[in-house]
Amino acid sequence: MYENKIVQNNIEKLKAYGYEFIEPQIGTMAIKGEKGAVGRLPKPQNIVNYILNIDFN
Repeated sequence: MYENKIVQNNIEKLKAYGYEFIEPQIGTMAIKGEKGAVGRLPKPQNIVNYILNIDFN
């Protein structure tokens, strides 16, 4: 789903408005057991590290 053209277009639009995204990870997906697909939720520590490094200035 993440690599879907419509999803990617919407992400680009949101980025143009200044929204930030944490890129998904690659790995085994919960649905259908797909392996190597992009779209897996990042590990919680990666999300925390991303947030802690945001420059709000």
